[in-house]
Amino acid sequence: MTRRAAVLAYLGLGANVGHAADTLKSATEVIRALPSIDGLTSASIYRSQALEVADKQADYYNTVLAVQCTCTAMELLAQTQAIEQQFGRTRPYWHAPRTLDIDLLLYGAASVAHPLLQLPHPRLTARRFCLEPLLELHPDGQHPLLGRLESYRAALRGQELSVYAAV
Repeated sequence: MTRRAAVLAYLGLGANVGHAADTLKSATEVIRALPSIDGLTSASIYRSQALEVADKQADYYNTVLAVQCTCTAMELLAQTQAIEQQFGRTRPYWHAPRTLDIDLLLYGAASVAHPLLQLPHPRLTARRFCLEPLLELHPDGQHPLLGRLESYRAALRGQELSVYAAV
């Protein structure tokens, strides 16, 4: 069987239940150990208030991982959803607090419109907690459909965000 060429993908990790920052570190190590991952780089961990929620929630901790993966985007989605389950993720309602959330932000230059997966992530340029750590890893990054990612940074400055733990 021929091994697939590695694709550079970016994963957004977030959590706001339990020891969220520690969860992100642990989940990073589980992702690093996946057979389909040939390399992994992590951005700093950022802290932000929960967005788009009616109920008061604990602050979120977020990071972005750059992974060299040898699987398809759908396979990577299945693997990350299994990891979410391993960390106790439930989905009782939209924007519920999370033990772990893993989003595929970018998968190479792919554009995917599937009921289970949209790539690039549809809210990537609207969420500072995604964009800042992504730009930390990929400062000259391009959104396959919208162009230079840096150009969206200024519009998000009103969303509070702070570095919790630098890499």
